[in-house]
Amino acid sequence: MIICRLCIQFGLESGENVSEVLSHSCVALSELSPGEAGTLHHSNLNGILRLRLMDLGFTHGALVEVVRKGPGGRLLAVRVRGTVMAIRHKDAVRLLVSRLR
Repeated sequence: MIICRLCIQFGLESGENVSEVLSHSCVALSELSPGEAGTLHHSNLNGILRLRLMDLGFTHGALVEVVRKGPGGRLLAVRVRGTVMAIRHKDAVRLLVSRLR
């Protein structure tokens, strides 16, 4: 059941992606607290937004740190490759990261 939920939520199709997500205990970027960081493993975004985020450094293996959360939790300030930027919560939900310990 967990695997099915991950497949639907993050658009995972092959067993490799699902096992990678489970082996790295990935969570949505939006679930990290301010000060926590993780490594980006999967992006379930499409079109121009996916390309824009990739241009800004949101690529597989990139270190992503949540700096702070905005009022109401609608925005997250994240640091990627030394740059702090805002990302919408609805987009952060679709980015899978593995927490750094």
